[in-house]
Amino acid sequence: MEKPKPSNFSSQVRHKQYLFTIGMMMVSLLLSCRDIKKEFEIKPLLRSIKDIRFTEVRRAYQSGLSFNDFGYQLEPELCIAFTSDTTVEMYHPKMKKFVQCPVYYSHGDIFNFGRKYFRVKTISKDSLVFQLLKVNGRFVSEKVSNVYMTFYSSPYLNNILHKKPHELRVPNSKDSLFVMSKAAQANCETASIFCARNPVVLKSKRSMLQVEKVTYSLDPHDILSDKHPADDYLNPGYKIRIDNAYKDFAYSFQARIDTSGRIHFLRFLTPIKEITPEFLEPKTRVVNGIIDVYLQSLLDIKPGSTLGFAHASIVKLNVVGIKN
Repeated sequence: MEKPKPSNFSSQVRHKQYLFTIGMMMVSLLLSCRDIKKEFEIKPLLRSIKDIRFTEVRRAYQSGLSFNDFGYQLEPELCIAFTSDTTVEMYHPKMKKFVQCPVYYSHGDIFNFGRKYFRVKTISKDSLVFQLLKVNGRFVSEKVSNVYMTFYSSPYLNNILHKKPHELRVPNSKDSLFVMSKAAQANCETASIFCARNPVVLKSKRSMLQVEKVTYSLDPHDILSDKHPADDYLNPGYKIRIDNAYKDFAYSFQARIDTSGRIHFLRFLTPIKEITPEFLEPKTRVVNGIIDVYLQSLLDIKPGSTLGFAHASIVKLNVVGIKN
């Protein structure tokens, strides 16, 4: 009896798998070529505004507000000019001159300069709108990329609007209404926190008490540093030294200053493990006594305010008493 010939089914399957693999490789190659092409689509856009100076006139969240719920204010500050496909000039306020920065392209309409990523939303010889992006690794965090920057060109400002940049950079009526509501809430609800754009000011009335405001050092060479002068009003703090105190002491704590200038103790800034529960209540009583006896009587206190609205705000106090 004649043996059956071996089936060529398996070889046909392998052949089809090979063709499928080749096809997928070609699709991937075509897609990658398309992506490479997309990466450089932004270059012609930048060429259309080459050497035109643009000044940022508005920086706002997607809501249209320049303030967030905690009182942080977005402030327009950039002045730029794309001098080539790979170079941008940015004004350095500390050095009082323009400095050259490289421009790096990511993909599509996304590019990078000054250590920040931007997405082009609008581009013309009169105005630019960039979306400021938060990037983790190679991915854009769209949910927190909610800040938009509006720029006007110098010819548009001078010849069409007839305005100076500082006239357009002020908060608008929508900002004022928002701040007014947040200020009222901060005054009524002790748990509500809204940072004062003009923070609490403490001044000594007597020589036995010395006050020093805590300031935050910035890198003068980094225009778009993550550190910002806003730290001064988001985390206001004071060092206070009291001579001729009833005894030596040192306490760091957070307090709420209301619109009448009253200081209300909130919490210790010392790590909680260093303050055991049995000592927390007596220590709190001691600090409240220091506030009443020394701080309220020896300090001239000006409450914080934002856009002219006075409101309660938070301050950090480092109080040291010296028994002479």
